[in-house]
Amino acid sequence: MKKLMILFIVGSVLAGCQSTKVIDPQVQNLLAGGSFEIVQDYANPLVSSGLNQVANSGLLPPGDQASSISLFGTDNYIRVINDSVAVDLPYFGTRRAGNVVGTNSGISYRGVPADLVIEANEAKKTTRITFTGRGQGENFGFSITVQPNGNSFTQVNSMTRTAISYDGHIGAIKALKKE
Repeated sequence: MKKLMILFIVGSVLAGCQSTKVIDPQVQNLLAGGSFEIVQDYANPLVSSGLNQVANSGLLPPGDQASSISLFGTDNYIRVINDSVAVDLPYFGTRRAGNVVGTNSGISYRGVPADLVIEANEAKKTTRITFTGRGQGENFGFSITVQPNGNSFTQVNSMTRTAISYDGHIGAIKALKKE
């Protein structure tokens, strides 16, 4: 009887842990419409000795760590409007080359990427967005995964900087700034 009770409890716990991935209709409409904005909530830089020194010196806001920096209240976005993309993201990490032209230390790109791909994974109920862009003398590779609930995970790679990822969410484009 004791074994049966334990088996029942374990079975109930496992059954309760199953999650059904249902795509939020609003998320589905945004992706299908071709115009949306991804706002990042957290930056997740690749931790280096320099970034650890910044974190240990108290220069990061309370609650932030070298591996997770809050971006709440920071103006940032990845906007996709049909076949055009506009990116403005803060960057935390190490630059490996100093030949970048301009004064923006963040990740910035505007244009029509030749390789923009938006594809749904029906099995996982996720959508993956990939593209490359050239901004201020460097090339960026973007890979974004949008979850069924609208949460997103963005990875950005560059030959001149250490990699960085972001956690955010997808939504309608709020207001376009004059750029």
